[in-house]
Amino acid sequence: MKIPSGKMDCLKSYKRSLILVLTPLLLVPLLPLYKEIGLTQRACNCLYMLLLMAVYWCTESLPLGLTALIPLALAPTMGILEAATVSKIYFKVSYKLGLYRQDRCRNKRVYKKCLYKACIMYTV
Repeated sequence: MKIPSGKMDCLKSYKRSLILVLTPLLLVPLLPLYKEIGLTQRACNCLYMLLLMAVYWCTESLPLGLTALIPLALAPTMGILEAATVSKIYFKVSYKLGLYRQDRCRNKRVYKKCLYKACIMYTV
């Protein structure tokens, strides 16, 4: 059965919005299954957050900067980590990356290379 091209164009234009809305809804059934999977509730919540971020990251339905901030909002609300712990981690990494960029990357052509090296040094 062929789908008319008008309907396909409509789906393509709303692809990002559909991914943003449907991904959390499709992953929600994973949350109550933690006993059957053999995980703790906390680990299952973390898996949900990780899969959500992976889908958003790969499809780029959200800008990557916003996708990177998802744990800042979801980790405390889902009981994975406390808000103070998550914010300390984010502040430490972003502060170090900012200082590294300011000190080392005066040239805009070298910016991506320096940022990549800084991410490797401070996040691994």
